[in-house]
Amino acid sequence: MPPRVSLVADSASELAVGIDLGTTYSLVAHLDSTGRPWTVLNAEGDITTPSVVFFDKTSVVVGKEAVKVAEFEPELIAQFAKRDMGRESFHKTIRGKQLPPEVIQALILKKLKQDAELKLGNVTKAVVTVPAYFNEPMRKATQDAGRLAGIDVLDIINEPTAAAISYGVQQGFLNAKGESQQRETVLIYDLGGGTFDATLMEIDGHNYNAVATLGDVYLGGIDWDQRIVEFVADEFQKQHGFDPRGDASAMQVLMSEAADAKHSLSARDEVTIHYAHNGRRIRLNLTRERFETMTGDLLDRTLITIRKLLRESNCQWSDITRLLLVGGSSRMPMIQKMLEEESGLPLDRSLSPDEGVAHGAAIYAGLLIGTKAITRHGMSVANVNSHDLSVLGVESATKLKRRQVMIPRNTSLPAIGTNKFKTYQENQKNVAVNVIEGGDASGNGATRIGKCIVSGLPKALPAKTPVEVVFQYSQNGRLTVKAWLPTINREAHLTIERASGLSESQLEYWMHRIDGGFTEVAERPTPKQPDASASTPTKEPATTQTEAPTENPIDRVAPSEPPREVASPSPQSSSVVPAQPLQETAPEFAEPETPEPEAITPAAVEPEVDTSEQIQPETIAPKVSTPEIVEPVAITPEADEPETVAPETATPEFVESEFSIQTLIESKPSARKPVRPKRAKRSRRKMTVTGESQNHKNKTTLAGRLLANIPLLAGPSPKQRARNLKVWGINTGVHVLVLVILASIILPRPEEDVFALINSAFVSDEQLEQVEFEQQEIDNTQMDVVNDILFDSNDQVELDINDLDPSALMPELEADAPWTMAPKGNETGGRSKAGRTALVNKYGGTKASESAVNRGLAWLVRHQAADGSWSFDHTGGNCAGKCTQPGSMAKSKMGATSLAILAFLAAGNTYSDGDFQPEVGKALQYMFSNAKQTQAGLDLRGTAEGNSGMYIQGIATMALCEALAMTDHALKQKDNNNKLTSGQRRARRQLMFKVSKQLRTASQQSVFFVMNAQHTKTGSWGYQPATSGDTSVTGWQVMALVSAAASKLTIRPQVHQHTTRFLNSVQTNDGAGYGYRTPQSKPSTTAIGLLCRMYMGWKKDRPAMQRGVEFLSKRGPSKVDIYYNYYATQVMYHSGGEAWKKWNDVMRDQLVNSQIKTGHASGSWDAIDAHGRGPGGRLYTTCMATMTLEVYYRHLPLFRYFEDEKNGTAKKDAEK
Repeated sequence: MPPRVSLVADSASELAVGIDLGTTYSLVAHLDSTGRPWTVLNAEGDITTPSVVFFDKTSVVVGKEAVKVAEFEPELIAQFAKRDMGRESFHKTIRGKQLPPEVIQALILKKLKQDAELKLGNVTKAVVTVPAYFNEPMRKATQDAGRLAGIDVLDIINEPTAAAISYGVQQGFLNAKGESQQRETVLIYDLGGGTFDATLMEIDGHNYNAVATLGDVYLGGIDWDQRIVEFVADEFQKQHGFDPRGDASAMQVLMSEAADAKHSLSARDEVTIHYAHNGRRIRLNLTRERFETMTGDLLDRTLITIRKLLRESNCQWSDITRLLLVGGSSRMPMIQKMLEEESGLPLDRSLSPDEGVAHGAAIYAGLLIGTKAITRHGMSVANVNSHDLSVLGVESATKLKRRQVMIPRNTSLPAIGTNKFKTYQENQKNVAVNVIEGGDASGNGATRIGKCIVSGLPKALPAKTPVEVVFQYSQNGRLTVKAWLPTINREAHLTIERASGLSESQLEYWMHRIDGGFTEVAERPTPKQPDASASTPTKEPATTQTEAPTENPIDRVAPSEPPREVASPSPQSSSVVPAQPLQETAPEFAEPETPEPEAITPAAVEPEVDTSEQIQPETIAPKVSTPEIVEPVAITPEADEPETVAPETATPEFVESEFSIQTLIESKPSARKPVRPKRAKRSRRKMTVTGESQNHKNKTTLAGRLLANIPLLAGPSPKQRARNLKVWGINTGVHVLVLVILASIILPRPEEDVFALINSAFVSDEQLEQVEFEQQEIDNTQMDVVNDILFDSNDQVELDINDLDPSALMPELEADAPWTMAPKGNETGGRSKAGRTALVNKYGGTKASESAVNRGLAWLVRHQAADGSWSFDHTGGNCAGKCTQPGSMAKSKMGATSLAILAFLAAGNTYSDGDFQPEVGKALQYMFSNAKQTQAGLDLRGTAEGNSGMYIQGIATMALCEALAMTDHALKQKDNNNKLTSGQRRARRQLMFKVSKQLRTASQQSVFFVMNAQHTKTGSWGYQPATSGDTSVTGWQVMALVSAAASKLTIRPQVHQHTTRFLNSVQTNDGAGYGYRTPQSKPSTTAIGLLCRMYMGWKKDRPAMQRGVEFLSKRGPSKVDIYYNYYATQVMYHSGGEAWKKWNDVMRDQLVNSQIKTGHASGSWDAIDAHGRGPGGRLYTTCMATMTLEVYYRHLPLFRYFEDEKNGTAKKDAEK
């Protein structure tokens, strides 16, 4: 059992309080002389203080008074900042200036501190609570907020843990002598205003041990409020013709009304909502039953989290002895009803949902400062880490990101993880280990928290030299990483102690602003930069060097920030380079202020000097046998042989590199051994220059230095000045041209980002697999935080993982994620030959329709180019321009190829099976060879002409995901190919496993690109990534995500939420129709919207769905709009019944009869709509028509009764 934090001390005169810093409300608690916790009333006499800040012209107002003015000046209000803690891309803009969330929270903390001092005297120390699922950047940001408020934050404690402490002490499990009566296993359900946590705790007397925790930092009571807001706003718009949500003041009032209604519905069965805006009024009745229906998916998200928590901790409901509710939102009857039905346990409501967390924090604060009343029983608290601690690398076969866990999440702290590795090649100069927190199996969603480098290795170091790595994670969140080469006794340490967040200079700047009363909104501060981390002791002194942070493009330098000095590293020593953390939701694409730009516009980045910490060799053996954590001490810089580190230009935001995959149509698996990497090409990055100076350390920009050397453009007359200006402009143009030409000749090409996957284990084991490190060429370049993962172009490490089972490479799945609405089993399972025949007969297909499909595929075969691609202008294959109606997008081959391959996949053709197996194999290979791996994911757009960019990405992602699903389904089946020997079947199966692994990696990466390209403000997808979009582009992305869910790929829950918000915004008042960008419905967009709703959880008996299906049914298939027919046919097919039969008879015969039967164009369809007559041409029309006729088996139907093969009875689709 690991040691716990346990303090026993005499009573102290100092005072420490507990602070529950909530999303919507905050409060302070303290201990009296008997050790009993009390809530401190604020200056207004209330228990809680609203977490709302109002920025007046001359002062800052926090709490109740800020809420009062929110209606009148909403643009000067900051609230819900807790959700944005630790995220660089989120700042509140006040009067054109940006404030980081730490500052907002600091102002709230300062108000709490001042109010507490009115009752208690001087308050300087506190324990602050955070959601259990906060990662380290979020915790560090909270700690920084406390410092800005003048509070010494003793510790950051998880809210459920604090609640359990409060419960155990006040209600608890002690007899009259203070001894434990029984051991309790408590599940804490903590639903606050903005976050949700579920935590398992074991309480044994005064010992509080966290077992496991899971949560959602973007789910809380305000999300329930938002549903009422949408309900009222929709009804208001329906009655009065305009939407109040576009008015910030109106929204403040509406949010307040919604919160009041929610609270009333906890005590009443029905509530009346009165709302007025712009001289119009509305009166609505909302029942508790309807409210619970409106918010059922939010409730399900908490249930999903609980179920996953129990699965991961191998716990059953029968193992739980108490179910404790915490958080004001847990008062809702629907919460209590759900938990009782799910668990079968009585709910314990004895703890105040509002005060319990703050009271527990106060008790823990008393423990830390040694309050006698608390420590006399020897109370101890043991936490777990809420996120995995891992090493980030890249799979050698695909060069795609992969992580390996060293210390799994929910490990009791302190903990140690060890493993053994080896160098890759001879004469390596250094070994690098990159440390990340959280994320999935591909490293997406992770936070990079440091990098440990063993440098200065001796010459002639042989390959496969052993390298031992140790992770030590302490109770207080300090992580120490040690990499050691035992044969040469050389090692390096990296100590990370919440080293992310605001830099020291930024903290000083904001403290000055806050202490000065915040009389005006501050200038935007410098970007968040990591401070140098401390190092563990070594036998020799070392120099300190820190890695150069990259400036946040939305910030600029605070006037007060001093320039940093560069220390001189000692040669032939081991270096430690602490790295800037990756924020969990920092996608590659910054959302522009102007709607729908034609291209991505990455931000400009200024250079920064890199430093790192140099450590001399240590002779102490690194083998760890006990869980003790060695505390670090300061390192004395070494003065001998200084070496200057020259700054380099920081790399801009967007990274592209060629993506490659092994040939799919191969007969033998590759050898299972490490592959020596080739010299990688340097990454190409786009860069833009903003109008403001991004100057750091008081240096001017390049343009500024040029302008400084230009003589004053003045003359004796306007003509002379004009002449001077003209001459200067010509000279400047010539010089710039010369510089560009010289740069193209002299400057080296950037290198691609390459990492290694380091196989690791949680415990020491002599039998651990040996893997290999390649050296890192150290320079000063650090790239931007993009798509939740930070790449470093100099970590060139290689590893062969072909021996791993493909299942080990699957991303961590959200098993109960809301996306997967496909039928139980594999949704592409009906594409086998027997399955297609059965489904065609069952759902209304005919021999004629199947013949039309085969003719369509044969036409596509004739038009496939030798490289496996198709083109919309028919220039490939055997066409040679013979076909009429070519499309205008001649260069968008990726789009044409992806669309065509979908038609082949639907008919059961894969790279390894089917009548058209060679065509599918070549097409997949073309897609892989023309894809680009970026930090946002796998970019499949290729050469995207016009507005086709994200259309192509969605279609191509769908194709990869469907190919993966079909491969995985085939692997589950017995290979009955009698034409092959048993050895050939075995080799074929090995190849399928290998390709499945490659497809899964590529598919997941392309899904990441889709998710990162979503415009989160509107919830839509546009022509370009992160631009406001429309229903048409969004529809393809939703279908891609549906295919991804069927393939069990990772999908972020936030994507579902954003998409729902967009669909709500374009939905008509009756819910039956959908518009392009507004609620002005059109047939095609209505079909797209309804299909999206089906896959996102709407049931067919929902009134809005019934009305929509009725609309499509009355309209029937179109004779001139194949795009509408494609989507509407899927909606009608999934709905079933007589409406489908009627629709199908018309649609099927119309397509069969209109197909060309003779001549070179035999098997194709003439272009009939605007898409076909313009960019897509005959190929687009033929693909869409073919897939429409494949509807019977392309996806198994939703909302349908299937025959039970065992007993012949009808059963309902389990996924309804």
